[in-house]
Amino acid sequence: EKQMTKKLMAYAPIKFNGLLWSIGVSAPYTEAMAPLMESLIGPLVFICGFLGVLVIGAFFVSLQEKRKRLAAQEIAWSHEVFDGITDGISIIDRDYRVLMVNKAISQWHNKPIALFRGRPCYEVFQQQSELCQGCPAREAFDTGRPAFRERVSTTLGGKKYYFHLTAFPLKDDQGRVMRVV
Repeated sequence: EKQMTKKLMAYAPIKFNGLLWSIGVSAPYTEAMAPLMESLIGPLVFICGFLGVLVIGAFFVSLQEKRKRLAAQEIAWSHEVFDGITDGISIIDRDYRVLMVNKAISQWHNKPIALFRGRPCYEVFQQQSELCQGCPAREAFDTGRPAFRERVSTTLGGKKYYFHLTAFPLKDDQGRVMRVV
């Protein structure tokens, strides 16, 4: 029994000595297509790999953007809580400079929050030129434990106010006190 073989055939007309001739060439389909398929495999693999990298990259960019949005929401929420607390809260660095204050402090002093940042705490809260006597922030920095003071006074708008002051240490991952709240 004879087996059929698929063949590709190509014809081309040519003129020879004024006569029109037809030339035909045939080859088995698998032999004719093998070089073409081999030449397409490399670029096809490259294109598929490139598309795969694009898809994976887009996934990771999307994931990163989602994380950024969540972090931004957490920060916004934290600021809302920080500013929503009616007790005065400030964050002081090791140089006794104000890093942050909440809205309560800003309102008590009738000054914008930006005027507190970077200035010495003893200057903005006690109108002094040097660290306060018995400073609870200094104690918290020195001991690493919260420090409490009762009946601390300050003058705001010409009126004297008394309040309780608590300084809570904020530590880094090595346990060093870096800031005080």
